[in-house]
Amino acid sequence: MIYICVYTVANDRLLAQLCGFYSMKTGQSIQWQSYRDHLIDVSEDPSFLAHELHSGSSLPLTWGICRPNVRNKIAELMTLGQRCTVIFIAREAGKPVDTYHLKAICDVQNLENQFTIVGGAGSVFSGYGNLLITASGNGSFQHQEYFDQIARHGSTGLRIDGHGDWYERVGAFDWHHPSLVTHLENSNRKEFRKGFERYGLHGNAVLELAHAQANWGYVPKDNYVVFDTQSIVLRNGITIASVLTGEHERWERHDVATQVQALVQHSRSHLRVTKRGSRGGFPHPHVRMEESSREMVSRLIEAVGSSGLECIGNSRELNP
Repeated sequence: MIYICVYTVANDRLLAQLCGFYSMKTGQSIQWQSYRDHLIDVSEDPSFLAHELHSGSSLPLTWGICRPNVRNKIAELMTLGQRCTVIFIAREAGKPVDTYHLKAICDVQNLENQFTIVGGAGSVFSGYGNLLITASGNGSFQHQEYFDQIARHGSTGLRIDGHGDWYERVGAFDWHHPSLVTHLENSNRKEFRKGFERYGLHGNAVLELAHAQANWGYVPKDNYVVFDTQSIVLRNGITIASVLTGEHERWERHDVATQVQALVQHSRSHLRVTKRGSRGGFPHPHVRMEESSREMVSRLIEAVGSSGLECIGNSRELNP
């Protein structure tokens, strides 16, 4: 399966905060100006900055917070032995024109779950900024995410509450579990979820995993996507399209843009959906293509290879 997913690029203020987060984690001074043109995701998911900072040690790009519907489907497909590829398009917000750039073409290598990452000893991903939980001792886990920390410290001036549904992004309830059915006799799923979200929004909700597993049939999800270390990750990307507010995109006239446009239009007419009616008005639903479109991805890789673009770390040779 092949997916195209759009993400939003961090502005200077958020990028500076993100570099401050990694400076704290690594004990090194990381200057945000050095990564200003590298199309880093607004919530570090995918983990483009961590991937670049660790490129010398071959640590892979990961994806663990955003678009849980896509990541859950990838987990399902990988269990069936299917190959999954994700193409990431960066959206750089502007007024009145947004710009789109090709950032990465990534094959999925494997999947992990965040409980194992933060609860185990020495996971290579424990210092990444795209985790939703942290271990709080005695088998308990607390909602904690980099994006939410910035919001609560108020250093950006933005109103960001993190992900209130964090517990369902990293795991799932068995709604047919006998104990949960009994618990819900005087309530319902919506109210049950609100109980978590009310606390999860402020990062102080604790989930006792053993209790949740025994009483609610809660199961951690293996949906923290780990990409192949030889995935193609472009340092500065390449501009492929632009869009005026309320309109569809206008594609650039070069081979890379043409190949991305062909992939998008193989599935639907436009990358950006102007009718903001579904999923809270989300304008960039993912594009999904069957394996039969693999040859089109190969042509895109050939076009990127011919463009002479700089890749990060151990990106494979630019050929199909």
